Amino acid sequence: MPTVTSIKSINMEKRTTIRRATTEDILSLKKFFAEVYYPKHICTEEKHLLWHFGNPFCVGSLQQLSGIVATDQGGALLGFLGAVPTELYIRKKKIFSVWLANWITKKEARGKGVGTGILKEMSRNRLLLASSMSRMAFPLYQKRGFTVLGKYSRLIYIHNPEKILSVVRAVHSNEVARLLESRQFATRNAVSNKSNNIEVEWNKKFNEKEWNNAWQEIRKRFSATTDRTSKYIHWRFLDHPYTKY
Repeated sequence: MPTVTSIKSINMEKRTTIRRATTEDILSLKKFFAEVYYPKHICTEEKHLLWHFGNPFCVGSLQQLSGIVATDQGGALLGFLGAVPTELYIRKKKIFSVWLANWITKKEARGKGVGTGILKEMSRNRLLLASSMSRMAFPLYQKRGFTVLGKYSRLIYIHNPEKILSVVRAVHSNEVARLLESRQFATRNAVSNKSNNIEVEWNKKFNEKEWNNAWQEIRKRFSATTDRTSKYIHWRFLDHPYTKY
């Protein structure tokens, strides 16, 4: 992860500092995301921030998070860009890379070099990857030299559709919830433990060495894939602060 630097923006008499995020920024980040997103966004919750950006792949001290912040002269947050460091395998070649997340600045800081400064600082890493971005962010990534690698399909199964609809009604509106229902939003029961003669069971602990050996063989089936070792599996699924997979 990159080190501390600063750039001039907003006002030539003021300096905007671009630096590595730390655990001391958690309270400020909660307030920042409540303002730039909405008050009950998941990024306003401390345990999510610590899990997502205090991930085990974060390089540095225990107090550092895998993200970059921009602050004004008084220390107030102006922007943020998070990352999940990972190893990317492309045709058997291993490349250190980072998946980007939550690249956003306050409205008053947009168009003044803050977002660009944050991304530039993150670009000290060898390879940056981004997906599931907003329509507003997509042209910004293209403008800054990102290449579209193509589209991919993401399969999603909704285990509790009524709960999802209740969240949509609370955060958005009944109109949006009705739109989802009108488009045949899934209303099926949770998947069975037994399907096509395959038995599925929950296992909080597993043989890490055995899985890592299996993963080294599995990844060879793909021309490009990211790390899925036991360290990743534990962080992404078993240690998730909210969802029990």
